[in-house]
Amino acid sequence: MTRRRGARATAVALAGVLALGACTGDEPAPPAPPTTPTPSTGATPAPSATADGGTGGWAGLGEGAPAGEPGPELVGLGAKWDWSRAAQTAGWIERSGGGPTFYEVVWCDVEPREGERDWSAVDQVLDRAEDLGVDLGAFLLKVRTGRCWATGGTAEHPRGGGAGTRGKTESAPPLDTAAYTDFVTELVGRGAERGVRSWAVENEVNAPAFWAGSAEEYADLARVAAAAVRAADPGARVLDSGVSSVAHGYGVVRHVQRTEGDEAAVEAWNAYYANRIGTRGQQLPRVVDAAALADVLAGEPAQRSLAQLDAVDELVADGTVDARQVHFYEPWDQVAPLFAYLRDATPADVPLEVWELGAFARGGEAPDAEPAVRDADVLRATAAVLAEGATVAVWLPLAVNPDGRNPDEPRWGLLDGGGRERGASAGFTALAQAADRGGVRAVPVDTGAVRGVALVGGTGFAVTAVVWADEAPVALGAGLDAVATVTTDAAGVAAAAPGDADEVGEAPVVVTAPDVDALVAGLA
Repeated sequence: MTRRRGARATAVALAGVLALGACTGDEPAPPAPPTTPTPSTGATPAPSATADGGTGGWAGLGEGAPAGEPGPELVGLGAKWDWSRAAQTAGWIERSGGGPTFYEVVWCDVEPREGERDWSAVDQVLDRAEDLGVDLGAFLLKVRTGRCWATGGTAEHPRGGGAGTRGKTESAPPLDTAAYTDFVTELVGRGAERGVRSWAVENEVNAPAFWAGSAEEYADLARVAAAAVRAADPGARVLDSGVSSVAHGYGVVRHVQRTEGDEAAVEAWNAYYANRIGTRGQQLPRVVDAAALADVLAGEPAQRSLAQLDAVDELVADGTVDARQVHFYEPWDQVAPLFAYLRDATPADVPLEVWELGAFARGGEAPDAEPAVRDADVLRATAAVLAEGATVAVWLPLAVNPDGRNPDEPRWGLLDGGGRERGASAGFTALAQAADRGGVRAVPVDTGAVRGVALVGGTGFAVTAVVWADEAPVALGAGLDAVATVTTDAAGVAAAAPGDADEVGEAPVVVTAPDVDALVAGLA
């Protein structure tokens, strides 16, 4: 089908509005800086994704080339925090520049009884976000139906909640499409007045705990929602629900099976789910051969996930959505196969935005790692998605909630439960601040001894890069200044002197350099 080129052009034009640190309030944001060749590479920036789904990231570097072409312009780096505990994390949020983050708006919460809408909770979140310095142009609102009079039926997957609070349930298709359209229209109109321009239709619809309908019903709802969003705000962007990290893995394995065969697919399965094997019974077992793989792929969780992935493929192909939402919590070295699959399934002009990025570690080969190792993986995972061409990277969670559903913290936070910074915090903050300049693009770097990603762009600014050595340490050469290292004490809290480094070792280091050429020379 023919793509909506007008919508795509609008999405590109919005990059300046969505950039970290863009203007807030009622005044229009300044236009994005013009795209020009960067002095560091001498080449015109171009997306790393190719029209035929070709290789990007470190694997896409030409033979003997230590740095690649700049990728698409970044929206920014941010984190997802618990709104009820924002006071504990406010300092980090403000220092990082705010950055992209998101919030779920549930129709059944706003309008628990037909005709009685209460927007106060949504307004309070947007007010608090602005108080923390978050540009609402970089804010994503996920629109969910929930389950109530508007959808019929009884919630089968209630979660959260408690005395005086509202719990969450799965969503279901609305009974009345016109009523749903009216709700979305009012929501988007209110959001547009505040500067919100990005909207996602539902969340992780592959999971029964989030979506009670079929893949076809989700696709139908997404098209209705997208039409309502654009009618209410022609400049808005629409995203899909973002399937779960586990569901993305089914897509990766199917892609490998189709392109490389069964043996490679078995290896891909065990590598992608290395830190989850055994956590969901027989849903995510270790597979030993093609027959075992066929069994798990024929199961209901895999089939449901693959059907939803196929539905998203159609939504991005026909222009219903303007960007593809990615969720990823697996080992950082699995970013490359994930993006190889996504590039093959996604038109080259559709941005890949990682609105949930994290590190899950429970079961399987999940390392009983010291905090410094987990902190290092935060920066490696962030570098990997940027090197592959992601335009958004939102770390989840910003801080562990010791009173939440997972106090054992299977997903590693940038801050501990008390709001204290961990070892990766300074490095992630430095990258977020670099992206805050606007007009910034990511350049994959691999000298053979050191690899990472460099953020380039923003008139008058040095290059900011996160790099690490795969084997022997490499001394930092002239012109390179370390601004952050992974410095973690035995308690898992960031130690002093975050920028005290004169070499690059196994632990990532964030450095600045005049340009990419100087960066590469200083790592030789």
